[in-house]
Amino acid sequence: MNALTRRSRERQTTTAPKAVLYCPVCGRAAPVDEWLTVATRDAESLSCPDCGETLTVR
Repeated sequence: MNALTRRSRERQTTTAPKAVLYCPVCGRAAPVDEWLTVATRDAESLSCPDCGETLTVR
């Protein structure tokens, strides 16, 4: 094992996955599929299941 491999493994265990969303109101952190999704004809929104804050509308 070289130094690059060892650092890569350490980094993987100390950083959050890229697909984690953070709620700015209550601090909840969870993967995208653990948030409330509401779809309408024109948009889709993701909301925090803990505090109800809307995170994104697309």
